[in-house]
Amino acid sequence: MDRQASTAYEAAGWHGPLESILRHPLMVALPALALVALALVIGLLRSPVYTAEARINVGRVDVPAYTLQGVTVGNVTLAGSYARAVAAPAVIRGAAREAGLSQQEVREQLKASPIPGSTLIRVEAEGDSEGEARQLANAAAERLINYVTELNVRQQEARSLGRFRRAAEGVERARARLGRAQRRSGPNSRAVEEARLDLSTAQLAARSIGNRVFQASVVPPPENLLQLVVPAATADSDRGSVLQELLLIGLVAGLVVGMALALARTNWHVLRRLRR
Repeated sequence: MDRQASTAYEAAGWHGPLESILRHPLMVALPALALVALALVIGLLRSPVYTAEARINVGRVDVPAYTLQGVTVGNVTLAGSYARAVAAPAVIRGAAREAGLSQQEVREQLKASPIPGSTLIRVEAEGDSEGEARQLANAAAERLINYVTELNVRQQEARSLGRFRRAAEGVERARARLGRAQRRSGPNSRAVEEARLDLSTAQLAARSIGNRVFQASVVPPPENLLQLVVPAATADSDRGSVLQELLLIGLVAGLVVGMALALARTNWHVLRRLRR
């Protein structure tokens, strides 16, 4: 209000908030108690949301000491990349099937993030019950590990097959050079001998790569770089924290309403005179 209006209120006997509260404490307390009680009822009737957490470690610990720092830095970077893979359709599909939820529910209730400065991935899941949250967190962690493992194996197989194809093409090129040398120089020339040696070398390299590809297809893959180090054993409820927030909101809102009522009640005669 401007200065003229303030002077008018003072001349009419206007009372401030503190005096109004002292004159009508019940008028301040009752709305606060009512809204706090309402907040308490809402908080107790509300279904709590449970959150469970599982942790995955990225990388192995049995590495030479002189490479430990570099390997750790690389694994920290991988942890950030692998954490984003929790949204992959294969992970969502598998976790939904194991937890008995829809894929849409899993997308809404599941998240993963790297723990800053470490090689750990935090997989968090929400649920309507402790068991649901715990089961979803563990299922998602296992599916994420399987997904990353399968992805790495497929990438290794693709690289191996690519090397084998290139080696086979090298054999064909060496065989073609041998044929051209035989037609040009005869069967026992130096050029033919060199071409025959190149062909033998290319065949040996192709055979070696082929053996490695075959062994990779029948031998189990090496130990995975991701391990579930802390499975979700419990789940935390948000009932307490949400109840505290609701009570605080109810108390503040009730005090504001009560102070406004007390101020209006104390200065009702002033307001009536000023309206005339």
